[in-house]
Amino acid sequence: MKLSDGKKAALKRNRDNTKERTKRRVRMSAGDRTIVAVLVAAGVVMSVFIAVKAMTRRDVSQDVPDNYYKVMANYVNETDDVDANPNQTEGMPHSMINEPTPVSCWGDSFTLTADASATSYAGVLASELNCTVYNIASDNDTLMAVAGREGGIPIMVTPFIIPEDKTPSEITLNNVNGEKMQLDMSKNAGLNPCTIGGVEGMISKMNDKLYFTRSTSGERTMIMEPAVVYTRGMNLRLSDITVFFVGSDELFADPEATVSVYRAMADNLDEGNDKYIVMGPVRGDLAQLKAVEEALSAEFGDKFLNLRQTLCDDAQKPHDNFTLSAQDIKDAQSGIVPEAYFASENYFNDIGTYATGSAAAEYMRSLGYFEDENTEQTTVK
Repeated sequence: MKLSDGKKAALKRNRDNTKERTKRRVRMSAGDRTIVAVLVAAGVVMSVFIAVKAMTRRDVSQDVPDNYYKVMANYVNETDDVDANPNQTEGMPHSMINEPTPVSCWGDSFTLTADASATSYAGVLASELNCTVYNIASDNDTLMAVAGREGGIPIMVTPFIIPEDKTPSEITLNNVNGEKMQLDMSKNAGLNPCTIGGVEGMISKMNDKLYFTRSTSGERTMIMEPAVVYTRGMNLRLSDITVFFVGSDELFADPEATVSVYRAMADNLDEGNDKYIVMGPVRGDLAQLKAVEEALSAEFGDKFLNLRQTLCDDAQKPHDNFTLSAQDIKDAQSGIVPEAYFASENYFNDIGTYATGSAAAEYMRSLGYFEDENTEQTTVK
């Protein structure tokens, strides 16, 4: 059958339309395949990233330790210990000629301040003594935790494996009695860098778990039995003139146990270093405080400063720059440190830090700790 010209034209249009629809379907199919391929690749990359993130946590081995304060004489604000990062001096005096023996203050929140802009009693000490003072404290540490960082009653790590690279290893810390050690990780307080099994590294806390990360890659090390954590403070600060002061602690209910902890810390100072004082607590049940003060006085003699009574005596003196309430005076007369000396339950305010720093400086001078010291500061630019 012979087709008319009109039929031929219609068939041609149909064939052309069919070809175009086929091309469009092919093009869409190729686009779909590309999109699927991209999505699959992205999914693989994300899966690998999540897996790697879970297995290799943040490398903290080069973190600069915070709150291991080096408070310079006549320098108002506390700052990071420049010895921890020699290339970052923050414009502060960082070297001294004929530098006298530093003072190290081991403690809890009462050695710190509630407000970062305020000066701690360690800062007052630096000004009073005109020497370098290290503020080695953490807000929520117990007396046992302070003794662990100082090394008197060492922190022990349970067996684990230190890999050859800088992958963090989960660890568990105990005291020498096998009890789990609770450390306040919000501040360094003389902890890092530390050494475990001869390997230097950093202890960090992530998701309520503790990890050890070696500073540099090396040989795989297996810690086969409980091992001592040698802290930064143990390595550097045991030859200093030392102040031991924890303001409040549940252990103070047991005077004998309290004395044994302080004795262990004092005995852990470098051989021949007998320049230290133990300051008594300032918060707690008055009868318990008096009992622990009596025990500390019997053990340490003139190296014990009854800070509670010292602050109560200070409160009953006339002062030019502040006035105490009648209740504050009544509390002081009863042997209770007035609330006017505290910023909160666990921190001194400016009145408390000044009174504490001044009392500690005067007491250490009375013991002759600075008679042979050259306390003239020179800043090297």
